[in-house]
Amino acid sequence: MGVITPLFLAGIAAIAGPILFHMIRRTPKGQVPFSTLMFLEPSPPRVTRRSAVEHWLLLLIRATAVTVLAIAFSRPFLRTENEQALASQGRRIGILLDVSASMRREGLWEKALKELNQTLDQAKENDSFALFLFDKELIQLVSFEDWKGLDEGTRGEFLRKQLDGIEPGWQATDLGTVLPEAVTAVLDQKATETAAVATQLIVISDLQKGSRLTGLQAFDWPDSVAIDFRPLKSKTPENAGLQIIGSAEGDSDLRVRIDNSIDSASDAFQIAVEEFSPGSATSPLVPTGERVRERGQTSKPADRIQLVAHEELAAPLTLSAQVPAGQNRVVRISENDLTARATRLTLTGDATPFDNEAWFVRPDPARVTIEYYGEGATDEPNELRYYIERAFLPTPTREIDFVVASDGPTFASAAAALTIVAQPLNAEQLKQLCDEIRNGRHVVVVGETPEICGLAFELADRAVPEIVEASVDNYAMLSEVNLDHPLFSAFNDVRLADFSKLPIWKHRECQVDDAKASVLAKFDSGSPAIVEFENKKGSVTLFTFGWHAADSRFVLWSKFVPVVNSLLERVEGTAPPPSRLTVGDALPLSILSDAKTFKITRPSGLVKDYENGSGELILASEPGIYQVAWTPSSGPRKSLFAANLDPLESRTSPLGLDELAAIGIPLATAAGEEPSDEEKRQLQSRELEASQRAWQWLILGGLLLLLLETWLAGRTAERQGLAMEESA
Repeated sequence: MGVITPLFLAGIAAIAGPILFHMIRRTPKGQVPFSTLMFLEPSPPRVTRRSAVEHWLLLLIRATAVTVLAIAFSRPFLRTENEQALASQGRRIGILLDVSASMRREGLWEKALKELNQTLDQAKENDSFALFLFDKELIQLVSFEDWKGLDEGTRGEFLRKQLDGIEPGWQATDLGTVLPEAVTAVLDQKATETAAVATQLIVISDLQKGSRLTGLQAFDWPDSVAIDFRPLKSKTPENAGLQIIGSAEGDSDLRVRIDNSIDSASDAFQIAVEEFSPGSATSPLVPTGERVRERGQTSKPADRIQLVAHEELAAPLTLSAQVPAGQNRVVRISENDLTARATRLTLTGDATPFDNEAWFVRPDPARVTIEYYGEGATDEPNELRYYIERAFLPTPTREIDFVVASDGPTFASAAAALTIVAQPLNAEQLKQLCDEIRNGRHVVVVGETPEICGLAFELADRAVPEIVEASVDNYAMLSEVNLDHPLFSAFNDVRLADFSKLPIWKHRECQVDDAKASVLAKFDSGSPAIVEFENKKGSVTLFTFGWHAADSRFVLWSKFVPVVNSLLERVEGTAPPPSRLTVGDALPLSILSDAKTFKITRPSGLVKDYENGSGELILASEPGIYQVAWTPSSGPRKSLFAANLDPLESRTSPLGLDELAAIGIPLATAAGEEPSDEEKRQLQSRELEASQRAWQWLILGGLLLLLLETWLAGRTAERQGLAMEESA
């Protein structure tokens, strides 16, 4: 057994107090002089049995309470059986090696490997190591268990070999996420293992300003872990970075920003704007030594990976910019100069090239198929099809394919995003739509007749209620409209929420009583006007009135186009995928339709086939243009995406260790300073005491003893008083 603060044990000497209080009797203070005794000499009182201890139990309780409290304040702990063995294990050292994009600067990776080798060479015999790579996430290459399972003579060499073929990637640095994860990883022990005497994290990094420190201040740093930062300096500290900002609202020109570091010696830069094409695949090749990073891991490419050759096309356009050190400038590139589908922007005049390229792709408009079950010709103004087909207009971000069931071979039901039903369906059509609704199809039923209204209940797998023609006096109007629903959210304003200008002459009445049905609007009579049913992934929206002139003026209403387009905007996949990504983002593969396989061409020229629907997350692991090619039922298609470096990686000015200490990171002592044996024992004792916390139970026991002593002393005094009264 040991204690953290042994000085408090001196408090045990306080038990002498209760003993003296029990042994000593006070001399009566009051004196009554007697004339007959004034000529006698005073003599001290004789020792009698009255000076002996009378209440041994009370004395024992008081002495025990004082002893227990003194021991509690000394913070005792029990020493474990393997404590001495732990002391001989040495330190647990986790090495974090930075592989972010900023480490691609000249000479930094070589310095990082040199620092790693020196750390291993200076290690003591009983030290154990774990090796991690990090950028925006933490990757473990060697664990402490791996280290212990190796022969002592081969451990260092094994750890060094794990870095063969690995070099800095293109992702951003996120110390705010990585450091807390690393601390948790090195402290995460099995049930049979206890914390070592000293645990240390060695971070080998360039520690640049863009390292994202958010999250470090809120982390509760354990006392048993110290962070040893080993900052690396680049041969060329100055840097200028190029980032794409995008286009301003209402402006089609492209804006790019040049950031110049505060220690830069250059302020004259040029931007080359050139067309770029991924080219076409060559014969299958297997790259040697190259690794592909997917899902946070490094792995060698498979045999089916191909390399493609990039074609250099037209001569680039060059723009000049003057950017003083420590400042940034925005350069506007005219839309007329961006005629190519994919564009590469290259910054010249900077000595650090890792962030001097940016990529831009004109966004692909989303192709949305709307299928229509209804009669009528496309050029007949008296038919409902005429208005529906014109209500869904193409936009710069959306192309519309309007197909009608009666048109025959052009009907592409499997690829539709939205289905509008305005006629009765046969059994085969009803079954097909029911299956598609369960898988995510959204269907709108225009209830021109009670029979068509009943289709909505069948499509939603509901029992069909009684549906009758409503008795309308003159005309009906919409009321109790749910303005919070996406269908009407555009009108959630007192100036727009007027639905009185939509006269409805005919509608159908039905009873809707379903927990999974939402009445979005009612008639002024209280009958449901618009109802939405959920059916697994899909939905069915029922309009109990027709859209044609015999029922209502809905297609001529000023809110008709916004309402029907809001139906389409709710459908997943109708918005265009992002054409600009940051390295580390997942490729937006929601564009893939019914194709079984697809092919991705990476900026480095690697080509790989994937299975559609496998759920595999495919990351943009390097900057450049990504090409996704697939073959749906409508024919071959391809889409391009631009992935750019995180802008914070261009902020390469070094962080000071004082800045890290200011946010609460427990920094290790200077390199080469080892804690003494006494400091190691104290650290181990604190860890054991902190885990056992025996002082809490001792204080509780001491308080209970004091309560017992108070009760017993009161009872004893009461008995003595009664005894004195009886003797008197």
